[in-house]
Amino acid sequence: MDRSQFNQCVEQYADRLFRFALSSLRNREEAEDVVQESFARVWEKLKTVDFAKAKSYLFTTAHHAMIDQVRQR
Repeated sequence: MDRSQFNQCVEQYADRLFRFALSSLRNREEAEDVVQESFARVWEKLKTVDFAKAKSYLFTTAHHAMIDQVRQR
């Protein structure tokens, strides 16, 4: 994946990812943190994440980040 594809992922999936996190966490700030953390993890692995699988990677990463948030409570 390259930078322009990453930006395309942000445009396409940020809202859906936020709604996914918000529906599970029921806390707006925590959901925003999950979305930001998910995109940060994709950015760190930009060269290894395939653009065609970015959606799956993002939602899996968000799911794990939500579990971490619940454990921290």
